[in-house]
Amino acid sequence: MAIVISEEDPEQEQVQAMLADSDRFYHSLYPAESNHLLDVESLKRSGTTFLVASSDGLVRGFGAVVDCGGEYGEIKRMYVAPTARQMGLGRMILEELEKRARVCGCR
Repeated sequence: MAIVISEEDPEQEQVQAMLADSDRFYHSLYPAESNHLLDVESLKRSGTTFLVASSDGLVRGFGAVVDCGGEYGEIKRMYVAPTARQMGLGRMILEELEKRARVCGCR
């Protein structure tokens, strides 16, 4: 499975479905007061980089980094579809987010 990781619009239909899946997943793990999930509008804001991992025309996972100003950013909305887990996809997304954060001045 060849994976492509690219900056994408979070309003895409497949991404929207996976965002809903990730919401359910996170809510099953943590109490509501501990879930600070970015919504689509927040993912589209300037200073937020939203990456999608896909293969064979299907969205397999995503993640975002928010530029918090200065030398640091915050990783948000990391998620990999259950069918794409255990393949290193989460690591690939995280490495690309870190690389993009460094380009923006994060250390």
